[in-house]
Amino acid sequence: MEWLRSCYPEEKLGLVWDAATSHFCESVVETASNLNIALGAVPPGCTSLIQICDLIANKPIKQAFKKRYVSWKIRSDPGPGGKYKIARSDVIQWLEEAIEEVDGNLASGSRIAKAFAIYGQDHRSNDHTAFIEYLAKHEENGVYKSLLENQTCLELE
Repeated sequence: MEWLRSCYPEEKLGLVWDAATSHFCESVVETASNLNIALGAVPPGCTSLIQICDLIANKPIKQAFKKRYVSWKIRSDPGPGGKYKIARSDVIQWLEEAIEEVDGNLASGSRIAKAFAIYGQDHRSNDHTAFIEYLAKHEENGVYKSLLENQTCLELE
């Protein structure tokens, strides 16, 4: 947190991470407070809904990787009852290519900033309308609806 603060000495900062108890122990909360860094938790089961890194980086990397795997699988015929055997070097190459592809798409940084706004998570804004509207889109899905209705968040203020 000290390093993060040194990178952005005059900015309003917030850290959003999973709700692991070590992330919110007394010493971490105290250090964050002393450095004027707001802490927030991604509620359990909601990472795929609200974690920006998951939404704009992890998911596209997984999709790009899967596209390469499926292409390889279509070209590879193990025969009836055969098993697919993937070389480790192929997996590493697909992952490197997927990361490079996604990194190229995120290079300008504007996509990241837009994602925070689209998903209603711009820490500089006190208006939560976009976030509530975004979450409301997922209420039709029974699992997400249950998670949202039964959510208990940590109060860190």
